[in-house]
Amino acid sequence: MLTPEDVKKAFKAVYKAEWDKLHIQERRDAHRQWKKDNREKVKASKRRWRQKNKGEIRRDYNLKALYGITSEWFDAKLQEQGGGCAICGDKDKGRKIRSLHVDHCHRTTANRGILCELCNHAIERIESVPDWVSKALAYLKQYEKV
Repeated sequence: MLTPEDVKKAFKAVYKAEWDKLHIQERRDAHRQWKKDNREKVKASKRRWRQKNKGEIRRDYNLKALYGITSEWFDAKLQEQGGGCAICGDKDKGRKIRSLHVDHCHRTTANRGILCELCNHAIERIESVPDWVSKALAYLKQYEKV
């Protein structure tokens, strides 16, 4: 049997959930403002999380959060591509900064393959700037030695 305290708790939870739905933008704005006002706390919290979640755990989290994939998908795709970039074949050389990236369409968010950093940025430029390739080739032609 429900006690009056249980009923009161349930009512408060429902009321809070409804209030949160109606005031979502205010809550977002307040959160953004809190983060601006407490930059050091936010940085310290992020440092603690990164320290606690090193290596595979962090990689798995990032792949899931950013691309909706698992590390198994990433590894299988990389194996399918011969262990390197799908365009130039460059292998991950164990640099501090990840040199291999998940290539995805920004319009549809579909994952396509694994590319090195340079090829990934080139593809992004080609997709976002009309006639980028022809403009880049014209630029290079200007400086060809005759």
